[in-house]
Amino acid sequence: LTGSSRLWGWLSIAPSIHARGTVYDRDRNDENYPWWLHASANLSVSTDIYGIFSTRFFGLDALRHTITPAVSFGWAPDRYLNSSGLMNSDSAGSEYYVFSDFGLPSSSRSISFSLQNRLEGKMSERDRITRFDIASLHLSTSVNLEDSVTPFSPLSATLDISPSSRFSVTGNGSWDLYENKLTNLSVSSSLRLSGYDRTLLPDSGITRPGMPIRMVVSHYYRHGLEDTGSISKLRFSASLDLTPGWSLEYSAYDRRISGSFISQSYTLRRDL
Repeated sequence: LTGSSRLWGWLSIAPSIHARGTVYDRDRNDENYPWWLHASANLSVSTDIYGIFSTRFFGLDALRHTITPAVSFGWAPDRYLNSSGLMNSDSAGSEYYVFSDFGLPSSSRSISFSLQNRLEGKMSERDRITRFDIASLHLSTSVNLEDSVTPFSPLSATLDISPSSRFSVTGNGSWDLYENKLTNLSVSSSLRLSGYDRTLLPDSGITRPGMPIRMVVSHYYRHGLEDTGSISKLRFSASLDLTPGWSLEYSAYDRRISGSFISQSYTLRRDL
């Protein structure tokens, strides 16, 4: 059960209440059809701070920078309801089975903090106005109020850069606030190209611009930290539409560090 409202025209508040229950065919004591019901609540508060700037950089008409700070508080009690009444969540493991698809009721109290930066561009072409994302930076961490030793989670950061619809770069990283060291760093990039190829077309008598061709090159890199080694993988795919029904496709998956192919494939496709 969720809701949302805006106070004073600028402060967004989103409360939510969740209920989760499970019915088994039997429990660890061979009791038939045991059940439990557990509830939790969450409250999120956020706002937007933005500025619009006129520019002629790369043909853009304007830039908009939006900063969105947000705080979320989550609470789940240490009690759950079953046929015997209210029970302690710590005792659920001795009565109910645990499966990989779902867990048991547990208590939690946490506060999450996030800061979103978003840069957008606006471009006017004749009578059409196009708005698109250029870059975004998301920072987040959380505090476990039930942990008195190391309550703060690592500070996570995600940077997305997409200067055009053909090229994008995404970087992810996390920083341990207690040991003051980097715990994760990875970068993904992608380049998408499309156009027409006239190589196999006759020199005359064809009015078409050529056969549609598409190429995608993507790369993934994860920096090695502590006991883990670095990973660098390259993917390449291309397709050529020979006719409206026939197409030729090629794809390759390459491990850059060792210089060996993981896989290659050639496909001749016919649309029936």
